[in-house]
Amino acid sequence: MKTAVAFIACLIGVALGASVIKDGREPDNMREICFDKYGCFSTDAPWTSLIRPLGALPKPPHEVGTRFLLFTRGAESEGYELMPDKDAILRFSDFQATRKTYFLIHGFTDSHKADWIWSTKNLLLQNEDVNIISVDWAPGAKAPYLQATANARLAGAQIARMITYLEQKGDLNIDDVHVISHSLGGHVAGYAGDRLLGRLPRITAIDPMDPYFGGTDPIVRLDTNDAKFIEVIHSNSDSASNLGLGIPGAIGHVDIYPNGGKKQPGCHDTLGNLIISIIDLITLNFDGAISTWACSHARAAHFYAESISDTSSCPFVSYACADYSTFQKGSCYHACGEREKCTALGYNAKNHPASGVYYLHTTDGANNHTYCKQMVQLQLPVSITQAQTQGSLTLVFRGHDGTLSETFSLADNVRISPGQILNLWVEVPNYILRTPDEKTSLILRYTRGGLIPGNQAKTLALDEVDLVVIKPDLTTLTTSYQGVTLNYGTDTQISV
Repeated sequence: MKTAVAFIACLIGVALGASVIKDGREPDNMREICFDKYGCFSTDAPWTSLIRPLGALPKPPHEVGTRFLLFTRGAESEGYELMPDKDAILRFSDFQATRKTYFLIHGFTDSHKADWIWSTKNLLLQNEDVNIISVDWAPGAKAPYLQATANARLAGAQIARMITYLEQKGDLNIDDVHVISHSLGGHVAGYAGDRLLGRLPRITAIDPMDPYFGGTDPIVRLDTNDAKFIEVIHSNSDSASNLGLGIPGAIGHVDIYPNGGKKQPGCHDTLGNLIISIIDLITLNFDGAISTWACSHARAAHFYAESISDTSSCPFVSYACADYSTFQKGSCYHACGEREKCTALGYNAKNHPASGVYYLHTTDGANNHTYCKQMVQLQLPVSITQAQTQGSLTLVFRGHDGTLSETFSLADNVRISPGQILNLWVEVPNYILRTPDEKTSLILRYTRGGLIPGNQAKTLALDEVDLVVIKPDLTTLTTSYQGVTLNYGTDTQISV
């Protein structure tokens, strides 16, 4: 196996009694199982391989227990259960083919009551008159993990059959379907898409699981053949030694890595703290949702939900960049004028066709603050009447509630010349700069520098202070503060 996590996951399966088949030496000669309406499932290659040395077959449908719960604006709180081949149930439901249809798929140890599913469902219904079908395969998604990975194949087949049934009996247009999934559910979505021969228009996979999937044949995991557009959000693709749960490699048409995609700010992933040794892991009680322990793994789902709720104010701008190290240096920021140089994480990605690998930064979400950061280009033209000087210039954003941003440095003890434009891209938390057109307060400070600071200009005259903010449609909006003169050594606050 390639990762220690996958090896540990296998140990969990053995310890907790999964029915496994080991490299063809099965105890009961079962290498394939078939179910009426869903076809056959095998443990032959590539389902068993060097990366997946233990194989398992899906449990029967009644044990996997997949349910399809319909939510609409007319039935937001109580799901109406749909069943394939039950035409009367479909007729009496509030399903309408004229609406867009979302399928929400939970992951390992979760259910349709997962916080991210509930919030995503509610926010989508606030924004759009849509059909929400929440897929609950909780009995099949429980531990042991090895068995859950096998059950995921059947769950995917069941989703594909439900979509086909809705096409045939409910007049569903498959081009109006969007599948949103998390964790192990990402690969469930892939299996459904594969059964539908890649006809699904869009799959959003939120931190799809790595153990037993990373590095496998594309048929075993989510891949770009499963839908016309696949967006993958990576939030916990840390190394195996740190028990990263998410798949690290780029497997979608667009792969977005918030904060580098390994660990998320503000997360102290307690899964690693709980597991002191392999023996402890084997005996650990996995009945609770894994997201309770794995904060970074769950965080991407919160990003997605926020991208729905804040569509009018903060677009989660993500930048194409060679790697995260280059992105952290600020080398990839720009105004998003060129196609595929930027995209938006989450809900608005549909409006910005792109391909490749993208990065962005978020806040830590502390104190119930939002995660999104507004992308702002600062442009400060120095007056042509300004005497040449040497010094530093800093800027701080001040929110309406008095909250201050970090301090941004536009000049650090350098020569400042008349007519020069001081320029810097910065990331401002959405809870401080709430909308692109908001005229927030700015605090600027000019400090004299050089070997003899007293010989430098006492004031710094700026023709204007321009904020170029990227809007949700990835165009820009410029807000200007005219004619600002700064006295050295003191804070100058400007606002409207």
